[in-house]
Amino acid sequence: IITGGEPSELDELDEIIDFCIKNSIQNIVLNSSGLKYKQSIADALKKDIMELTISLDSGERELYKKIKRIDKFEQVISNIKKYIKAQNRNKSGVRMKFILLPGINTSFSAVQKWLDLCVNMSIKHIILDIETYYYSVNKNNIPKHIYDIIKYIENEAAKNRLTISYYSNVLQLRHAVQHQCHD
Repeated sequence: IITGGEPSELDELDEIIDFCIKNSIQNIVLNSSGLKYKQSIADALKKDIMELTISLDSGERELYKKIKRIDKFEQVISNIKKYIKAQNRNKSGVRMKFILLPGINTSFSAVQKWLDLCVNMSIKHIILDIETYYYSVNKNNIPKHIYDIIKYIENEAAKNRLTISYYSNVLQLRHAVQHQCHD
């Protein structure tokens, strides 16, 4: 797993990935903003030994700019498309993460734009998270709307044949809802 900060900014990243390829390491996991394109990442995707997760959190430029505080949406989309093109045809090496930021990107229309973007780019695997500080402060009082958004994403993912994974805070929210339904 290569994570922490922005791994594509590491001077040594190409060497690390080359080492993994040369030593037959079969599962490289990389979390990235997608801001910087790296040929070594594309090479690892092509060899089907990398899971690349890009946290986009928006399906449109203006919201992306508000969230990330940088106007690089089109650059990130371009890089994602290059990585998708590099991966083996039927694989899901490139994954798109959506971090729920309550009050910022949790409208149904914002979520739908992100989902549409994923589908249009042939993303096959999405990952759902919720902003950590918000969750830690509000975990016993999460608004119903957030649960509704999670359910909406799940339904749309199923409809579009997207695999969906969850970070632990969202898993806990899902578990709480399932538990309440059985009480």
